[in-house]
Amino acid sequence: MKRTVIITGAAAGIGKGIATAFAQKAYELILVDRNQKQLDEIKGEFLAINPNRKIQTVGTDLSTTEGREKLFDHVTETDVLVNNVGYYENIDFFELQEANWLKMIDLNFMIGMQLSKFYFKKMLDNKKGRLIFISSESALNPDSEKIHYCVAKTMVLSLSRNLAELTKNTEVTVNCILPGPALTAGTEKFITERYNPDLKEAERLFMASRPSSIIGRLVRPEEIGNAAVFLADENSGAINGSNLKVEGGIVTSII
Repeated sequence: MKRTVIITGAAAGIGKGIATAFAQKAYELILVDRNQKQLDEIKGEFLAINPNRKIQTVGTDLSTTEGREKLFDHVTETDVLVNNVGYYENIDFFELQEANWLKMIDLNFMIGMQLSKFYFKKMLDNKKGRLIFISSESALNPDSEKIHYCVAKTMVLSLSRNLAELTKNTEVTVNCILPGPALTAGTEKFITERYNPDLKEAERLFMASRPSSIIGRLVRPEEIGNAAVFLADENSGAINGSNLKVEGGIVTSII
C-alpha cells in the first residue's frame, strides 16, 4: 500500500526539490501551493516520467483560514507531512515594522503549526506517521540582515522538538531539516544580479561570503528532498526530535 505525503510550498524552489525526491519513491503525492499553474506544470513533468504516479494538487493560500480549510476538506489525513512553505527577506532590524514580524512568523511558523495541529493529531491517533519541518541554518547562525527570519526559523526548531515529546510509545516521528543557501530560481536571480551574470561565477563569489561552508557551493533542492525522503522512511523510526543539517557545513558547531 502506497503512503501519502503532503508537501507545502511545492510549486518551486526547495518545495519542488522535495516533491521531485518523493516522486522517485512509492508515495502518493499531494502538492500544495497557492500557484495552481505551477503545480499543474510540475504534475505534468512527473506524469511524463511515470504516467501511473498518483498526484493530487491543491492550489490554496495556506496563510488564510479559508485556504487551510480547503486543504483539510480535500485531504483529511496523510502518512507524511512536510511543512516546507516559508518566506524570506532581508531588512535591517531598526527598519523592521510590526507587519514585517507578523508576516515572517505567520508564513514560517504559524502555517506549519496549524497544519501540524490538524494532521499530527491523526498521526498520533493512528500511532504512525512522519512530521517534517523545513527550518534553516539561519535558525542557528545569527544574521543581522535578517534577524526576524532567523527568529522565526528558530521557533520552528522549538515547535518540532516539543511536538516530538508527544509521540512517546507511538511510531510517529517529528524532525526538522535545516537547509543552507539553496540554488533556487530566486537565489539564482539574486546572485547573478548582485555578483556576476554568469551563474557559476556568481555562485563562487556568493559562497566566498560564507567561508565556513565545507562544500563551497549552494545546496541543490533535490539534496534537501533526499533528506526529507530519508526522514519519512519507515526505517528511520529511531530518529525523533532531531535536526538534520543539509547546509554543506556552514554551521560550525559540533552538535
